Amino acid sequence: MRDGGHLHWQECAANAWYARGAVRLRQRDFTGAAAAFQRALAIAPSHLFAMAALGRPLPDLAPDDPRADEAGMARAVALARGNRHADAAHVYAGTLAVSKAPNAGWLLPVEPVLCAPGRPEIWAAVLTVVQQRAT
Repeated sequence: MRDGGHLHWQECAANAWYARGAVRLRQRDFTGAAAAFQRALAIAPSHLFAMAALGRPLPDLAPDDPRADEAGMARAVALARGNRHADAAHVYAGTLAVSKAPNAGWLLPVEPVLCAPGRPEIWAAVLTVVQQRAT
């Protein structure tokens, strides 16, 4: 994909490939999922969610690092990939609790690997926090 002069083309393209990987996971096409996540990383080598989905180590970021929230949420993705959904919700909630960004976590309802709305018994409290932060 070429940038076409767009400022955020890499982020958008990598996110699209990450979402494609999540769809492949739901289809139980693990080879296709891995290929899509790897494509996301080929476009944006520091795409934390793709790294997490592939089980790669995530960087330890200082709390004041602008990507600290994203790293915490990526850790939740890694836990969900390991079928540890309750732990993923706990980590995500902890990330929101310390985040100073008012929009932190806003993608949770549509995050394709976590699939929070599909597990309301696990994610309801965290989704409520996200909703409250949005109002």
